[in-house]
Amino acid sequence: HQATKLYCAEITVAPLLCLQAEATPRAPALRSGGAVLSYAQLWSRVHRLARVLREAGLGRGALVGLCLERSPDMVVAQLAVLCSGAAYVPLDPAYPRERLHYMLADARPKRILTTVDLHPALPEEHRGLCLLLDALPAGCAVIVKPSEFTSASTLEFAALTKEVGIPDGMFNVVTGFGPEIGTELI
Repeated sequence: HQATKLYCAEITVAPLLCLQAEATPRAPALRSGGAVLSYAQLWSRVHRLARVLREAGLGRGALVGLCLERSPDMVVAQLAVLCSGAAYVPLDPAYPRERLHYMLADARPKRILTTVDLHPALPEEHRGLCLLLDALPAGCAVIVKPSEFTSASTLEFAALTKEVGIPDGMFNVVTGFGPEIGTELI
């Protein structure tokens, strides 16, 4: 039983998703409205985007803004950022432009994932950081094991919480998934 705990403490979301996709490739992984993504489809999309992020120089320690509507694309983007080793900063596209500007100026992400439709909602001075999900080439990626992407004790996300009118930063470090999930707030 102790060996299982040690193993689970070291595993992150990328290997878990990859293992699930290998074990049950046709099983539904994500449902949204009438659309269903299987584990194989989800892993393929996540892996492809994680590769794009890595090729853009993003990895461990980098912050990536996510300005997306709640959708399967948002889930894919969150998982891809984690698989790349980077961390994401959630940016609600419904926020006023001034708040988004403050969040982006404070967090200083290296890139922002968004869509063609949501791109204009971002402050103009930050638009040059954008990777438009619906404009990325749909090229094929060689599927490899996710161990090259991420490891335990990886920063997962940075959120700005509002307290007394001024957003404060919060960082979450994942130290593993499993029966004894470990996280550390820094």
